[in-house]
Amino acid sequence: VFPAFEIDGHDQTVPDNKAQLKSMGKRIHQVHHDQGRDIAHKYTDYAKWLTATDVYKADYQFPYEPYILAPRNIPRYDVRFFGYGNDKASHCYELNAAGFEFLVQPEAFVVHVQHSQGSWVQATFIDPKDRVSKTLTTFLADVDRRYAKRVTANENKVFPALPPSEQFEAASSKLGDSCHAACQEKGKVCRPEWAERINMCRELEKSFACTYGCNDNFFGSDLPAFNTEREQCLINVAPVANPFSCDSVYLYSR
Repeated sequence: VFPAFEIDGHDQTVPDNKAQLKSMGKRIHQVHHDQGRDIAHKYTDYAKWLTATDVYKADYQFPYEPYILAPRNIPRYDVRFFGYGNDKASHCYELNAAGFEFLVQPEAFVVHVQHSQGSWVQATFIDPKDRVSKTLTTFLADVDRRYAKRVTANENKVFPALPPSEQFEAASSKLGDSCHAACQEKGKVCRPEWAERINMCRELEKSFACTYGCNDNFFGSDLPAFNTEREQCLINVAPVANPFSCDSVYLYSR
């Protein structure tokens, strides 16, 4: 995180370093410091930064949207936020959900220089009420589903032990293979009536790295499974209406 400042007055000369910035006194301050807008940057904790000599962690709260330097493999901006409004806030929300930390740099900073509004703002303008009530609300729910570990109603169910003679084993298939093929490779037989024993996060996580948690918004005869495209473990939310099949395959499922 690079703390963002803005300068009052006509002289918009940007300070070269932190010492120069501090010497400017109240003429330079947090960007968007007016009440209501200040929440976009205040979690950087500007008072702490002024005396900080080491990197420190900012306590993230939505809609924190600091200027950041990050690796290329972070989640990308969502294309729903084209134009003006909620783009940085939504991106930071996903970064936080994905487990990234906001580490404030003690010497580096950026300055927002006053300028006239660009023509692109009006060209891409969307009514803020629609932006928040539709686009942003939907996006936040999507992120919560994508990253949060969902605990299903079946999650804590305890099943009676199977007799040793059954030699029960949960086997994971190769990408795009059926469970029948995976079991056959191990010299075993797929038993669809036992699928409910692994239709929960705690069992899927024994075989897969459910990077983005579990998701119980899906159903299908290929579930439960690990979806490699989503990097999520998918629970069959409707196992009665859409029972598991040993022969079902899906391009991105294991």
